[in-house]
Amino acid sequence: MTSRLVMKIDMFVVQPGSVLFFCVYCRPFSIIEGHGFEAVANKFIEIGAKYGKVNAADVLPVATTISRHLSSVYDKQKDLFLSTLAEVPVFGVTCDMWTHDSTNASYLTVTVHFIKI
Repeated sequence: MTSRLVMKIDMFVVQPGSVLFFCVYCRPFSIIEGHGFEAVANKFIEIGAKYGKVNAADVLPVATTISRHLSSVYDKQKDLFLSTLAEVPVFGVTCDMWTHDSTNASYLTVTVHFIKI
């Protein structure tokens, strides 16, 4: 069997688990198409390639580990964004304020638009 066919067969195995994840945890389907999700999935594939078959529970971080690293990742991303923005002579800013229907939590989204030449 070619690797392309094996991958196609494996996709049919992954799909039901993915659907269950989104339904049980009420997550938007678009998450699976995001660059962040893809980056995490690629890290797991790299770990599997390096160590062979591993249990997901042995690789997944716990929530407290994520929360402890949040500030440092945020600071790094903020610095990267600011250094990118410093090279842009002109940019536009838009804002959107909305309230979540179920939780009644309010959000403010700020978006910066620019063309990097």
